[in-house]
Amino acid sequence: MPEKKSAPKRRWLLLRGLAREVRHWGEFPELLQKGFPNDEVHCLDLPGAGVNFEKPCPVPLSKMRESVRDEWRRLGKGGSEDVILGLSLGGMIALNWASAHPQDFKTVVAVNTSLARLSPIWHRLQPWSMAQVLKIARTRDPLAKEKLIAAMVNVRKFSAAEMKERAGYYLDRPISIQNSIRQLLSAAIVPTPKFDPRTNLIVVRSLGDKLCDPRCSERLAHHYRAILQTHPTAGHDLPVDEPQWLVERLKESV
Repeated sequence: MPEKKSAPKRRWLLLRGLAREVRHWGEFPELLQKGFPNDEVHCLDLPGAGVNFEKPCPVPLSKMRESVRDEWRRLGKGGSEDVILGLSLGGMIALNWASAHPQDFKTVVAVNTSLARLSPIWHRLQPWSMAQVLKIARTRDPLAKEKLIAAMVNVRKFSAAEMKERAGYYLDRPISIQNSIRQLLSAAIVPTPKFDPRTNLIVVRSLGDKLCDPRCSERLAHHYRAILQTHPTAGHDLPVDEPQWLVERLKESV
């Protein structure tokens, strides 16, 4: 009898948000890999962040998308069931990507993200967070900066060692003010994409999100008639606050 062909391996692409890099995922990629042992989990940095910190971040978002897509395609040909998961700005890129290139991913997971035409600016960036972002921009000490960011996007408490490690990311891969502004500008003007009806869209939100109003995700899910998963207490950075919870929800719906 002819040898039975194995199903193509599914790949996951994880994209972080504004001024963050792959190391900010924490243990989530490892837990996701354990939850989906037959799949491959990949994390890529956005232009201007992480390993790409010395590169200028292109504007608009479509150019940022194509930059990441070029890197993704260099990793090899994907399967028909690949998944892209984006947090915040990463979610906007994921939505835009799946619309522009529907053959690339079967499933899109958008975590605590928003779109300009669906939500007002004061929901996409809540008033308290606007002041916090300005304060963070003026802060030069990496540890103090990371503490301000954690207070804005996380509800979990980090140990002193964890905070020191996360602050250290800025020392070896500092994101510039210019690239942060370019990323923020791209997020502000991102269009509302149209989807191939065969694309599986999953929207995830945190009710404890102080950066992006949870109603943004609700409107997003309603607009696209998508699955909506809700965590009752986690902050904006849900994959760090409650990584195992997110993995379990993905196992139910992907």
